[in-house]
Amino acid sequence: MLQHAAFHADKQVRRTTVILKVVSRPEEIKPGKTVTWTDEIKDIPPVQPTRLGGGCKLIDLKYQLTVRFLELTRLLRK
Repeated sequence: MLQHAAFHADKQVRRTTVILKVVSRPEEIKPGKTVTWTDEIKDIPPVQPTRLGGGCKLIDLKYQLTVRFLELTRLLRK
């Protein structure tokens, strides 16, 4: 999970990206099956909406969650 921040001041913007968490699970998920992750990604800090009139107008915070699936059989063929 990534946190993207933009700091606005004096008509300039400074942007940063911070890796908050990386999680991987080696277990196999068969087609048509589901897996539930309950405690792996629970550290998203509570923040007010930014630049929408309710929160701080100087800092924009966005969170990015990327889920990637690797097919094990394809990896083994290489």
